[in-house]
Amino acid sequence: EPNIPQGSRFTLSIPYTQEAYSEEVQEIAETIAEEQTSQPIVTQTTVDEHEETVLFVEDDYEMRSYVTMLLAEDYNVVVACDGEEALEKLKINLPDIVISDVVMQRMDGFELCSAIKASPDYGYLPVLLLTAKSDLSNRRHGADCGADAYIGKPFDPYYLKSVIASIIENRRRIQRIILNMTPS
Repeated sequence: EPNIPQGSRFTLSIPYTQEAYSEEVQEIAETIAEEQTSQPIVTQTTVDEHEETVLFVEDDYEMRSYVTMLLAEDYNVVVACDGEEALEKLKINLPDIVISDVVMQRMDGFELCSAIKASPDYGYLPVLLLTAKSDLSNRRHGADCGADAYIGKPFDPYYLKSVIASIIENRRRIQRIILNMTPS
């Protein structure tokens, strides 16, 4: 239909009921769904292969797999599906940085970031929020929760890796300065 003052407007309707699709298409969809749910969730890609460890918190299987694959080249990657699971993983494996989605079930990324920053045990850990909620109010909320960085989805993988490396190196630099200031 025309879009005044210029151009056109297109409407695409996709039926969401099973009855709208042929039996063949329904079988294909069921097969894909079964494959996705039967795939094991990687909880740790490597064990001490790299010096630094990243805790990646994401509820979406495909995004979790993609970022894990992306980061596994340079870091030990531990994954969690939501904030509550991430807090449990922190007790087992202390990472160098936490990267979290914001929108998740049970405990979202803002709550996770606040919990980490309020913890006497983990408050020093850098937290990077990686999310599609990248408007200014959400970025501000992330900063208020104590996030060290906030990257919107979709993201450039090289930029993500650069930010992670920079945050980890800055923390290492601070640690070296503090160690040099401490009398032996």
